[in-house]
Amino acid sequence: MELNKREVLSSKVFDVLMHSPTFTAVLSGPDHVIEMANDLYMLTVGPERQIVGKSVKEAFPELESQGFIDLLDEVYTTGKPFIGNELGVDLLREPGKATVKVYVNFIYYPQRNDQGDIIGIVVHGIDITDHVLSRKKLEESRQTLQNLITNIPGGVYRYNYSDPWNFVFVSHGMKSICEYDMMDLEGPDVVWRELIHEEDKQRVLTALEESLGGSEGYNVTYRIKSKSGKYRWVTDRGQVVYDQYSHLIAEGIISDITDKKLAEELDQKNQLLFRTYAEAMPHMAFVANAKGDIIYYNKRWYDYIEGLEGTEGWGWKDKSIHHPDDLARTIESWGKSLESGESYEIEYRLRRFDGEYRWHLGRAEPIRNKNGEIELWLGSNTDIHNQKQTEEELRISQERFNLMTQATNDIVYDFDVKKRSFWWNDNLVTIFGYPTQELGRDVDWWTNRIHPDDIPRVNKLIKSVLKGSQVSWAAEYRFKSGDGAYTDVLNRGYVWREDGKPVRIIGTMIDITPRKQIEKALQESEARFRALADNISQLAWMADANGNIHWYNKRWYDYTGYGLEEMKGWGWKKVHHPDYVNAVVEKISICFKNGQVWEDTFPLRNRNGNYRWFLSRAIPIRDENGLITQWFGTNTDITEQLGIEEALRKSEEFNRRILESTPDGIKTLDLDGRLLSINKQGLKMLEIDDFTQLKGHEWFELWSGKYKKEAINCFRKAKNGELGHFEGTKPTLRGKQKWWDVLVAPIYDGQGNVDRVIEVSRDITELKEVNRQKDEFLSIASHELKTPVTSIKGSIQIIERLLEDQNYELIGKFVTKAELHVDKLLSLIHDLLDVSKIQSGKLEFNFSEFSLIDIVEDCVEQMSHQSKKHIINVKGDLSQTIRGDKVRLEQVMCNLLTNAIKYSPDYDIIEVEVTDAVDEVKIAIIDKGIGIPEEKISQIFEKFFRVEDALHQFQGVGLGLYICAEIISRHDSKLEVFSELNRGSTFFFSLPKA
Repeated sequence: MELNKREVLSSKVFDVLMHSPTFTAVLSGPDHVIEMANDLYMLTVGPERQIVGKSVKEAFPELESQGFIDLLDEVYTTGKPFIGNELGVDLLREPGKATVKVYVNFIYYPQRNDQGDIIGIVVHGIDITDHVLSRKKLEESRQTLQNLITNIPGGVYRYNYSDPWNFVFVSHGMKSICEYDMMDLEGPDVVWRELIHEEDKQRVLTALEESLGGSEGYNVTYRIKSKSGKYRWVTDRGQVVYDQYSHLIAEGIISDITDKKLAEELDQKNQLLFRTYAEAMPHMAFVANAKGDIIYYNKRWYDYIEGLEGTEGWGWKDKSIHHPDDLARTIESWGKSLESGESYEIEYRLRRFDGEYRWHLGRAEPIRNKNGEIELWLGSNTDIHNQKQTEEELRISQERFNLMTQATNDIVYDFDVKKRSFWWNDNLVTIFGYPTQELGRDVDWWTNRIHPDDIPRVNKLIKSVLKGSQVSWAAEYRFKSGDGAYTDVLNRGYVWREDGKPVRIIGTMIDITPRKQIEKALQESEARFRALADNISQLAWMADANGNIHWYNKRWYDYTGYGLEEMKGWGWKKVHHPDYVNAVVEKISICFKNGQVWEDTFPLRNRNGNYRWFLSRAIPIRDENGLITQWFGTNTDITEQLGIEEALRKSEEFNRRILESTPDGIKTLDLDGRLLSINKQGLKMLEIDDFTQLKGHEWFELWSGKYKKEAINCFRKAKNGELGHFEGTKPTLRGKQKWWDVLVAPIYDGQGNVDRVIEVSRDITELKEVNRQKDEFLSIASHELKTPVTSIKGSIQIIERLLEDQNYELIGKFVTKAELHVDKLLSLIHDLLDVSKIQSGKLEFNFSEFSLIDIVEDCVEQMSHQSKKHIINVKGDLSQTIRGDKVRLEQVMCNLLTNAIKYSPDYDIIEVEVTDAVDEVKIAIIDKGIGIPEEKISQIFEKFFRVEDALHQFQGVGLGLYICAEIISRHDSKLEVFSELNRGSTFFFSLPKA
């Protein structure tokens, strides 16, 4: 039967449980379903857990293995409460994380209904985790302290300071010091003060009294009497304090230092002994600490350096005691020994007080403690100067002998005539291959290895030397090697005599097999050389070191028709062309003198008297010392080659002139599209000063956009043997935009394969501009022609109708209008005719002298009738006489005034300004009209050019200013303009006075 909360708990009871100072939960039924859990309970098990309405097993799955569910079952079944003290439980307070150990005191109390049946369990408890953990830490600390006191070297104590000094506490270590048990020391029979040595007691008491009231305590060394009656040295460190009963208590640690005291006494004795020995020894002695600082020198050191101070520590290295050549390696060696702990030993020179450097042997050994650590270094400096000199003399003597026997490949021997025995150097083993153990020392071993055919001759020579008075001997013979083969040797010896009798023969045996082989090879080589030299296609010769020719090959004789007697020495000059022979002799003489390779080209006369061109070369032949012994030379016929080269040169020169004369830019590319070359015109067209700016760059990268694609496509065609062509625009390297007509073609090698690619570019910028202007002119001209023609036609048609209607009054008006358009048409036709005449050079001029007023006033009057709105002001002296074509200059004035009126719609004042110069008259037409953009001014006098901004407001075909500029140019002047946009223009030119 499940527990009903309303039946079991009243609202007051529920409220009490929820606010209980202990954690509380109510479980119902045999499955222990959680009906209620207060805040402390939730805080204990995990605030975020959803447990109400769930069984304990469901809510706390981690408890199943910890025995708590079994306890609940037992309480529910038996009805006996369960009390748990300091029980640990592992709770999963946060999902996904590790469990937390919690310690609790709790009770499981059975809950019954009115009939006495158990219907649930009430859980009450307290979280004591912090208390348990603190207590455990305290217990661990106590145990640690106890272990520390027990195992600390020496003894820890606490005793009464006042009489008798009774120990309150002692550690086990006290027994090892004084041999008394802890029970004895803590009992009334052993008083610590009575154990102190009488000589030390007062000092101990004084130390204790001085520490009263202080914070530093006492630290005193004294002797105590052990239980066995022996005195031991101890160090006592502690402090006198008051306990809770206001009793003075001494607390401290006592350490046994008996061994240390004995060691110090022994050390003092040893130091005295060492100093006595060190001062008595014949060497300079020193002591250094573990870091290498010298802490002691004996008297002999100070006697040696006499008056030099500051050599202790590392000061010795800065006092110029060690020879400069030895100081660095001394410091290095001393440092290595300090670092490794190995013995120190080195030879160096030390400067004595009189300035003499003497050789010394420096040695030092490390002194280690029982732990193997270096505490000191004991060292000495022993004078070995005399020994060094003797050793050096012996070394030099031995070295001379060793060098004598080793610096050569010779076999060196020493023959003792009396003992008839040999000493051989190691080369006998090396050269003849005899094992060391087989080397014989007696004379028979030597003679038995001489070739049988050579023994009689050698023996005879040796006997002659020994019986005679010669000081040397030499013989060539064959000597048997270790492998049984015979080797040619040269044996040379020197006889050492005493009282005229031979004692020793010292000599060498040289393996001359290579020399013998070389002699044979030279004989064979000379024969081969002569056969080869006589059959080569060149003329060949050999000369001595001074250039005197002593040998020619057969082809020389065949070509010149002369023999050696006529040609040897410098006789060869007679076959040289007289125009070249002096220069040849001068050049070859310099090469012979300086040892330089000689090369020259000149003609030689053949046996028929004809000259042919030869390329001649000579090289020096040197010996092993670099000295010239001979010269070897050749003359190669290059007559046909020179003809071919000349034809090729002319062909290349012709092609080069063609390439540099073309108006096109020509580039060569490799098969990867990289630029290999470009002609001068190409550099000029691209505005490049130096080809290195582009060499090796890819040609395609000069293009951009769609033209780059065209360039790549054309290049691919050329690689495949086809022609590529396109037109495109790209800037020069200085940024000037140009149009180009580009042809890309393959270049073939001798086998018909495409080897390179050629690109030909033509600048068509002007052509493009002319075409543009032509198209624009045709468009404008057609409009300008069509307008008056249409107007004339319309006027005629109206006149015809007026005639039919007999309306004669209006006929005159339309006739006048038709005449006006006829004048415009005639003006356009005249301009076109003038342009045609200018381009063909047929524009006629009739020069005469006339007054400037004739053309200025006529034009001003004519323009006044044309525009009633504008006023033309004339300034300056118009009475001056000038020379020119009056009609053409009037055409210029009228055109400039027409333009000034036309392009000044909003300003009504036009000025004509005449300025008198020395030999000429300057005429300027000034308006305040729309002006000309700065970037257009340079194009204003070009054919068909019109200012684009005026196109939509004013008529015209762009020929007037072009014609005016040409007319003024024919008068040896120049039409110029100054203009500002929206501020007007000034056109001016000068004319010569009559």
